[in-house]
Amino acid sequence: MELYLFLCLLFLSSIALPLGNGLKFYIHPNDDSSQCPPDIPCWDINEYADNAFMNDSIYYFLPGDHNLNKSINIEWGSNLTFQGKGMMIEGPHTTVMELPVVIQCIGYVTVTFGNCNNLLLSNLTIKNCGYNVAGSENGYPGLVINASSANLSYMSLQESRWIAL
Repeated sequence: MELYLFLCLLFLSSIALPLGNGLKFYIHPNDDSSQCPPDIPCWDINEYADNAFMNDSIYYFLPGDHNLNKSINIEWGSNLTFQGKGMMIEGPHTTVMELPVVIQCIGYVTVTFGNCNNLLLSNLTIKNCGYNVAGSENGYPGLVINASSANLSYMSLQESRWIAL
């Protein structure tokens, strides 16, 4: 019986430990690090765009406009959370609410999550991503998600070309 309890405890701890040791990172709007919490990694989105995303991590986007100048391509990511911080704000009409975090793609930029597991995107607006190939009907989607488990909540995709889920 004691061996059974020990094995059950070992099994449960093997599940709980990976879920509890995730790192937290903050992403500030371009050229405005004033919202960054002290002693916690906090850079603008372009610093992270060079595949600097770590598995088992949460990335908090601080309120404001985040101008993305480089494509984000995350392959084989696992247990990744991208969450906008802040409260919903009133939009152009009293019945429309807007998210306080906008990821604005600048130029030929896409956001891709390939072969990911346990992906969460929430409280974010992704705007103007993706692009057409000149002289062709082809192009690159603004947002591509290929994941075994993905949860999108309170997401807004605006003025983007094609979306692939």
